[in-house]
Amino acid sequence: MIETSVGALPGLIPVFLIASALFGVPAFLISKVKGWPVGLPLLLALSLAGVFAVTMMPGIAGTGQADSCDVGLSGLDFLASESAQLNVLLFVPASFLAVLLFRRPLLTLAAILALACGNELVQRWTTLGRSCSYDDVKANALSGILGILLGCLYLWGRRRQLPFTRKDAVWGTGATVAVTVAVAVLFQSPSSSVN
Repeated sequence: MIETSVGALPGLIPVFLIASALFGVPAFLISKVKGWPVGLPLLLALSLAGVFAVTMMPGIAGTGQADSCDVGLSGLDFLASESAQLNVLLFVPASFLAVLLFRRPLLTLAAILALACGNELVQRWTTLGRSCSYDDVKANALSGILGILLGCLYLWGRRRQLPFTRKDAVWGTGATVAVTVAVAVLFQSPSSSVN
């Protein structure tokens, strides 16, 4: 399954390595300035580089036309596809590591939703040889939520305290609502839908 996905994206490894350097160097420098240990920020940067490489690299699949989006399958039927199963794994590391690093699960949810939906919107508006799909949005959102839950469970297991704060509840809820509204508006804008 993974070999097929890597085969569909020739050059994935070099793009990942370049993205890792582009994301990793700032993460390293910010960690040094803030006095943080560099391990967790670097792992988060690498996981985001992986997401970027897999979702934004031009591919050989897709509709080949800009401004179209596959409406996908109803309910959880999308989970039967190999592509959706890989997408469900895609954001788990990034969201897990973000919860460990920032200790703000609701704000992490907003960021992951923005990133997951933003990837699909870029695929919709460009001719990268990639397909925008509502199934991918659902799989990526599910992936982010799973990573956040795992991060919260890990922190609870270590400290017997969940990382939810009043500040995270206010900012995270507000950001999640704002992202949801923005995504709904952007996905409802005039475009072609492919069944």
